[in-house]
Amino acid sequence: MPRQRSSPWLWEFYLLCKIMIIRILWVGKNKDSYIKSAIEEFLKRIRPYAEIAITNILEVALSGTNNPEVVIRQEGMAINKYLDEKLKSFTKTPFIVCLDYQGVMYDSAEFADFIAEKASYNDILFVIGGVYGLAEEVKRRCNLILSLSKLTFTHQMVRIILLEQLYRAFTIIHGKKYHY
Repeated sequence: MPRQRSSPWLWEFYLLCKIMIIRILWVGKNKDSYIKSAIEEFLKRIRPYAEIAITNILEVALSGTNNPEVVIRQEGMAINKYLDEKLKSFTKTPFIVCLDYQGVMYDSAEFADFIAEKASYNDILFVIGGVYGLAEEVKRRCNLILSLSKLTFTHQMVRIILLEQLYRAFTIIHGKKYHY
């Protein structure tokens, strides 16, 4: 039987104050229709629980440089520029989570606890890199580096997995039947 969240009062108290805002910043567009469909489905499922905003940063083509390190660096500069500009406009500084294979791993109940805890005082901004990952300069700005698995996924699949885990976290928090 899955472990339930440890602090049921925390989320209810928070909901009295406001709806949580989750921001996701990712590199590149959703190219395949099945990716787009899955993302739209999980966005629809998450919206009753949280406001969610997605921002796309243009990906850098490898063909122009033929060097993955240059791509990572250029995409990192674009992410940092966005963060520099947008963080000024937020009413509260969000808790920034970078997704990277070398990050800390949570099971789904621990991730739900994390979401509930951070929601009590911060909005959350997730950052997903491009094909080659995130620049070190971006990772240094994060409050947490999170890994979704020891397995390697495409950056497009990571979007779906993150959204599904966010939806799962909200169902755990609210005691809904989805997480078994």
